Amino acid sequence: MPAIGTSGPAEAFPGPFPACVTVPVPPSCGLANHREDHTDKDLIARLPARYQQALAWTGSDETVATQESVPVGTIKSRRNRARNALRAARAALDGG
Repeated sequence: MPAIGTSGPAEAFPGPFPACVTVPVPPSCGLANHREDHTDKDLIARLPARYQQALAWTGSDETVATQESVPVGTIKSRRNRARNALRAARAALDGG
């Protein structure tokens, strides 16, 4: 099991994440160059549930589409809308 604060799958960490813990960002969410911190965690918590779910999906679009029993395009669209909503929430927080 990776130590808290190291990179590795989020599933390896026991229990819920405290607000001060840096959570690894899955590459599939399109935000790999951004370190998620407690501010992002707060912003994500304020997003609609459908966007929170899309940001939490791990795996390829094809894998998630199979798990959710929807077309791959639907997963791509949902992930894109969720990323855009998070970017907009960050911009609003930063005053931009």
